Amino acid sequence: MISKLLERWRRSWSESLVFRLSALALVPLLLVLPVAIVATALIGTWISDTHSDDTLRGNLTGSENYLSQLRERTRQQIAQYAKSEKLAEMMDQQARPQDFETLLGAQAKEWGLSYLILARPDGVVIASSSGQQPGDRLPDSFVLRQARIGVSNAAIELFEPDQARLLVPTEDRSATISNTLLINAAAHTPLAVDRSEALLIGGVTINGNTAIVEHIREIVFPVVSHTAESGMIAIHSGDTIVAATRRNSGSKPPTGFAEPAYISRTVLQRGQMWVGRIIRDEVSYAAAFSPIIDGEGRRVGMVGVALPDQTYRNNRLVLILAAIGLLSLIMLAISAVFYRTGSELTRRIKSLNSVMSAFRDGQRHARVGPLPPADELGRLALNFDQLLDTIDEQDTRLRFRNDELRRLGQELQAQHSRLNQVVTGTHAGTWAWNVQTGETHFNERWAEIVGYALAELQPISIRTWENLTHPGDLKESGEALQRHFRGETPHYDFELRMRHKDGHWVWVHDRGAVSEWTDDGRPQWMFGTHMDVSERREAEEARNEILSRLQHLSANVPGCLYQYNLRPDGSSYFSHASAGITDIYGCTPEDVRRDATPVFEVLHPDDVPAIWAGIQLSAADLSPWRAVYRVRHPVRGERWIEGSASPERSEDGVVTWDGYLRDVTEQQHAKEQLKLAASVFAATQEGIIITDARQRIIDVNPACLRITGYSRDEMLGRTTALLDIGRDAPGIHEEQAAALLRDGNWKGEVSSRNKSGEYVPQLWSVSAVFDETDRLGHSVTVLTDIRQLKAQQDELDRLAHYDALTGIPNRRLLHDRLEKAMAYSRRRGTVLAVCLMDLDGFKTVNDTYGHSAGDRLLIETAHRLTRVLRNDDTIARLGGDEFVLIFHDPADTSVFDRVLETVAAPVRLDDGVVSVSASMGIAYFDHEHNDGEMLLREADRALYRSKQNGRNRYMVFGRPDDTH
Repeated sequence: MISKLLERWRRSWSESLVFRLSALALVPLLLVLPVAIVATALIGTWISDTHSDDTLRGNLTGSENYLSQLRERTRQQIAQYAKSEKLAEMMDQQARPQDFETLLGAQAKEWGLSYLILARPDGVVIASSSGQQPGDRLPDSFVLRQARIGVSNAAIELFEPDQARLLVPTEDRSATISNTLLINAAAHTPLAVDRSEALLIGGVTINGNTAIVEHIREIVFPVVSHTAESGMIAIHSGDTIVAATRRNSGSKPPTGFAEPAYISRTVLQRGQMWVGRIIRDEVSYAAAFSPIIDGEGRRVGMVGVALPDQTYRNNRLVLILAAIGLLSLIMLAISAVFYRTGSELTRRIKSLNSVMSAFRDGQRHARVGPLPPADELGRLALNFDQLLDTIDEQDTRLRFRNDELRRLGQELQAQHSRLNQVVTGTHAGTWAWNVQTGETHFNERWAEIVGYALAELQPISIRTWENLTHPGDLKESGEALQRHFRGETPHYDFELRMRHKDGHWVWVHDRGAVSEWTDDGRPQWMFGTHMDVSERREAEEARNEILSRLQHLSANVPGCLYQYNLRPDGSSYFSHASAGITDIYGCTPEDVRRDATPVFEVLHPDDVPAIWAGIQLSAADLSPWRAVYRVRHPVRGERWIEGSASPERSEDGVVTWDGYLRDVTEQQHAKEQLKLAASVFAATQEGIIITDARQRIIDVNPACLRITGYSRDEMLGRTTALLDIGRDAPGIHEEQAAALLRDGNWKGEVSSRNKSGEYVPQLWSVSAVFDETDRLGHSVTVLTDIRQLKAQQDELDRLAHYDALTGIPNRRLLHDRLEKAMAYSRRRGTVLAVCLMDLDGFKTVNDTYGHSAGDRLLIETAHRLTRVLRNDDTIARLGGDEFVLIFHDPADTSVFDRVLETVAAPVRLDDGVVSVSASMGIAYFDHEHNDGEMLLREADRALYRSKQNGRNRYMVFGRPDDTH
């Protein structure tokens, strides 16, 4: 009987899908149901615990967010009030401490702060709202140190009892018997020339501050929830509760209670959140704790939340029982449905499956067709055929669309890549501005230009730009914007000043254009860039300063410095003339800038032919022009003028003379009256020596004695060899004698020794006096002390050829020396190396310590490099932190290593010790270079590769692998 029954079961199992489905339908009741019940119980427990833990974590996060918002609000209040006009006005007026205390007390009460203190940067109290006396010193803290460097900040900080009493009000000091938690904030008041520096410190005491934790409970435990009364919040100093909510309306906060060690180890030592179960007053609570972090990243306390977990346990039991009952009903229903529909489903599903397999295998025209009866599966078959038609059609369109999207994506990616390359390559800050709403977006470089990280400027709006821009530039910038909005200009383009984070002003080139307009024609979106042009503006200011100095020197040099130009058509003009031209010719520099006729009109008619002939001769052979002639000055009358100049012809045929004019009327009159008036001889300011035919001194005037330092007796009877003018000019005596016999006069610059042994530059004008037989009888020498003029000329030469900051050669002198070095190397066949060097990290020093520190670093670097080089080597500064070094016949490359080591050595500045490195590009002269510019360009390419390969190294042009 049993064997027959088993055989029938086996045959039915192997032959009937309906039987198998029916049998499988009973399996959940026999096997799956017990397992499902256990799983449901476990899952219900897990869901309940997870819900409880998630609720705690959410409550704990809400508590942390409240403390963070309170800290940020306190920081904003302190930073705002530190910049307030009222506080600045009282500081400017040096108000009494009592007035400050009244002001601070009222503000602290308005904001709900425990204390508000005004102190010096060293922490000494000026005035306080909380009872501290002027002269008390505040305890050092992170926010105080941040405020000293100009960064407003706020943090939860832990203070020992003695330290806390220096901050909290007198009525709160009973709470400082243990370590005290404070929400502490500080900000630096704005700097001013006539105002003392000060810090504004304020905050809230957490110890015993039931109001804070009760407020947190109201936020994280809503009134309508079952946890509103039973939920607890506690803030700990270390592991000890210093502020907590009441457990019921009549209880006191459980301050002073220490949490178990296993909780404090997890939270305070490891910095992790702790979630678990705790017992308070024989009641089980679900609790969570997280660390409180101070401004320096230290874990100084904990914040904790707790909920009674009895409600969650009851809910968990109900959930499990309901799930078990529902699951049992579902299992029974499934078994019945399986038994009834198994056979029909099997047949119809096979038909659908065969069509799906055929369609999947590529038979795109395979369809199910009618599949009676017309129930859900029949409609499913019909819809399935329609779906296959739709899929086939959409697949065709999708392939075409994918190809188009792929092409557009590639184009968009290429455009995006090019745009990023442009922005990165130009080192530009970018901005986008919604003119109507004020919404603004900046990139990171925009913030870097003014010394900030982009995150530091949050929240960002158009006010961010306005607050950083110099007030004097806002009006003109706004006018430029309005002109662009009205369509008067294609772009908005303006250079303005923006305040750097360090306090100095940065010049920025601000440029942009409107790209989107509203429907009624108003500007909507505008895009643009910021470029840092501070270095260019500084260079322009430096250039203008040098030009101003040159003009000042030119205006104060006696006589007139000029540049006279003669065109091929015979017309002429003075492209430059110092203010002294008015004393010489009676006209201004502007009168002759286009036409020299006003000068020739005042020349004495008898002297014009000789002057013009001298000009023509000098222009023909480019020989120096010299002349002494008369001028009919419109105010001063007839004057004698002495002029000298050196010509130079340009490619367009214009001959230019650079020269000097001086009024020598007095000298001329002195010569003419020498024979007639001894009084004139004695009164002239020029030194005069009269010698006989054998050059023995027979008379001198007082000016000569003053200039030389000798007495009259010491000079009479001696020859002019006493003044030793031939030391620096051998053969000058022979030249002078020949000129006197040939021309009757000699003029030249000499170095004359005075009585003290000092050699003084002088201008000598020697004239011969012949007797009746035309033999040389006497000679008259006029001495002019030209030390001041030489000093001015030397200063002009120094300004033109040497760097004003470091004192080393500048670009102009560098080119001269480089050409000479190349000529020497070509002539002697020696090795010549040109090194272009750039300081790595110099901008960081400028940004961190200021431009004055950067200047001191450049000066020290120049001095160090000068000591490394040999006497015949050259160092020059091109500008900024860029130097050029010329090495004559270097023995090996070790000299380049010494240069790198010298630059890398630490440099002590007033604000600390800094270190920079150098990147160098080296080019060797191969005797094929025609000019030094080519050699410098090769060195610049090598410098570029050196920077690309990591800096603090050098690379040689033409040797890709030669890097050190």
